[in-house]
Amino acid sequence: MVFMGRRRKWLMKHCTGDVLEVACGTGRNVKYLDMTQIHSITFLDSSSKMMEIANQKFREKFPTYKNAAFVVGRAEDLVELAQDKTKKNELLVKDIDDNKLQVTDASTNIKYDTIIEAFGICSHEDPVKALKNFSTLLKPGGRIVLLEHGRGEYDFINNILDGRAEKRLETWGCRWNLDIGEILDDSGLEITEEKRTHLGTTWCIVAKRKDDSKKKEEIGFVEKYISPGIQKRVKEVYNNADTGKK
Repeated sequence: MVFMGRRRKWLMKHCTGDVLEVACGTGRNVKYLDMTQIHSITFLDSSSKMMEIANQKFREKFPTYKNAAFVVGRAEDLVELAQDKTKKNELLVKDIDDNKLQVTDASTNIKYDTIIEAFGICSHEDPVKALKNFSTLLKPGGRIVLLEHGRGEYDFINNILDGRAEKRLETWGCRWNLDIGEILDDSGLEITEEKRTHLGTTWCIVAKRKDDSKKKEEIGFVEKYISPGIQKRVKEVYNNADTGKK
């Protein structure tokens, strides 16, 4: 009824190259994958039971695809999972021949072209650290793509979210009143695309590291054709208007 399938399709169409899906849960996004654009894919979730279900869904849809890994772990520990050369990481990988789950070593210095997450930030113990880990594991030119829920654009909505936040957290382990934009700012990422729906509570975000250049399709009309001096002046006018100055 809220067309969430459309948003999940939007999320998964960004998957290219070496892909990491964080907080994959039971693999609800697997059916939207286009494997022709993907070199490898890694799924991460803190629940081993959910990971087994995601693994099963993936293998049923893509039975011959071998470059897939299923990692049991937290987003806050991503860097350690990817770069620890002495400790065996808990990677659950489906063995196509004997149809069993087995533990294998993770490769070191892992980097990704695309890191995606759907409705996972709300359950991270430290969402800022999680996003900083995403940034660390991005290849140059890589993108972080998020489909999340959080604070809306209207006070009456946020008041409802705040009023029920404690019960929501106790029942589902979900903090649904987080300010996603503020978390992104604190993580040091730069947003290249942002769309919000459902009164602003559903966030569709594409982000990059600040030291990476924007891609051609990410550069807007203003950046392309209006000089930096004029852009600065326009921004000052808007800021003054917001603060009541003339």
